[in-house]
Amino acid sequence: MRRAFLLLLVVGLFLSLGARQVEKSYSAERFDVAAEVLEGGSMQVREDVLFNFQGGPFTFVFRDLPTTYTDGIVDIVASVDGRVLPEGDGPGQVEIERGNPIRVTWHMEPTSNRAREFGLDYTMLGAIRQEQNADLLWWWPLPDEYDYAIGSSQVAVTYPPEWSLASQPSVAQGQATITAEPGQVIFDSGAKQANEPLLISIPFQAGSVLTTPPAWQAQQQAETKRQALQKAQQDDLAWIWIALGGLVLVSGTVLLFRARAPYRRKEDKSKGLAYEPPGDLPPAIAGVLRSESASVTWEQAQGALFDLAGRGYLAIEQLPKRRWSGHDFLIKLQAEPEGLRPHESGLIDLLLDDKDGRRQGSVKMSKLTNIISSKRWKVWSEGIEDELAAGGLLSTTRKAARGKIMTRALLPMALILVVALVMVLFHSTFGWWPLILAGALLVMTIMWIIGGSSISALSDDGVKKAAEWEPFYRYLKQVGRGKSAPANEDEFETYLPYAAAYGQLQSWAKRFE
Repeated sequence: MRRAFLLLLVVGLFLSLGARQVEKSYSAERFDVAAEVLEGGSMQVREDVLFNFQGGPFTFVFRDLPTTYTDGIVDIVASVDGRVLPEGDGPGQVEIERGNPIRVTWHMEPTSNRAREFGLDYTMLGAIRQEQNADLLWWWPLPDEYDYAIGSSQVAVTYPPEWSLASQPSVAQGQATITAEPGQVIFDSGAKQANEPLLISIPFQAGSVLTTPPAWQAQQQAETKRQALQKAQQDDLAWIWIALGGLVLVSGTVLLFRARAPYRRKEDKSKGLAYEPPGDLPPAIAGVLRSESASVTWEQAQGALFDLAGRGYLAIEQLPKRRWSGHDFLIKLQAEPEGLRPHESGLIDLLLDDKDGRRQGSVKMSKLTNIISSKRWKVWSEGIEDELAAGGLLSTTRKAARGKIMTRALLPMALILVVALVMVLFHSTFGWWPLILAGALLVMTIMWIIGGSSISALSDDGVKKAAEWEPFYRYLKQVGRGKSAPANEDEFETYLPYAAAYGQLQSWAKRFE
């Protein structure tokens, strides 16, 4: 019973606090602005706001005065209930933070459940702008943002009666009823919701208010003129960057053609399908021959692994699946590697020897994830390349030329950074035109990378041998995709090493599942 009573007490306390928070609110019963346009385009402004505070206590009110599109706001005087406040940050004082916007903060004694009138006087310099056909007042008389409702709002703009309007006053944003008479325009917007805008426009006859534009507009016009002149100068120099970009593309293409010329050859692609291997190449070697770079990947290691397992040197056993991990496999040594090719015995060493060279009887497949990035993997892959070269299938000359051309592609990449630095340091002189040269260098880089990678590292015999094996690769690929039927049921185990070496292991396994 006591615990239930305490719970009700806590809930009641929160509800009470919530109710008190809801009760604290404020709104502006009226927000009136009176502005007098002065000779030369400045404007004397008086704001009178009657705030109604409910709940509380409230200790301050603030108003932001944007200075954009003005020559500044000066002579700021704030009052509360008709009493002018001295500057300061204590109760009964006004705090003025100058910047853009200028923030005026009325600090007052704690106020609850009453209405108070806040006054603000200031002079807005350069409020009128000079347009082609008018001297224009373009003004937000209310705050840009406010989170309270306004019961009524009237904006009255007065000016010398002898001034004439170029056209009718208007409301550019928001809603208001306009009453215009000689020397005065009144905008009556009635009640307004929070953040409801009001942007007014009063066009005076050109030359009636201004003989020269305000300083901010003159500066803006000078900056626009400077930018236009700067752009014209940049455009005058554009031919330099266009010519350099064209020179880079032409010279880069010619140099690439000459660099590749000694290594170009016509390759005869065998067509059709071969339903069995056309020779006695081991899976890893056959897989490497499909790569222009003759580079060794994990697929070739898988091909050699399944081949050794099929020949009885290794056993691959599936381990029981654990709840927190997927399937794993155990690779076990069945027979000592005798009479094997160098890359086959090297693979057994790679899989079963630890980093100190000690032979293990078995290893989990999941433990091999970092093997490709190890130094021992590099030794094994280079061993396959040596085996290819010894068999006359790899051309060290062509491989070196391939690497040399691709290395030269780094030079234009470095020059792109130089062009970027020039563009940053001398942007005012050249603008964005150097991007043409940077783009040409990027295209040249891509051309050289593609051109270098298209040079096969295989010898003529290697290219011929790869072409002979291509129909068999296509057959394995089509079987894996279900586009061709296997010739017999034994093909899965027989050709699995080749499918793995060709990168078709997953589709091949799904096909025979």
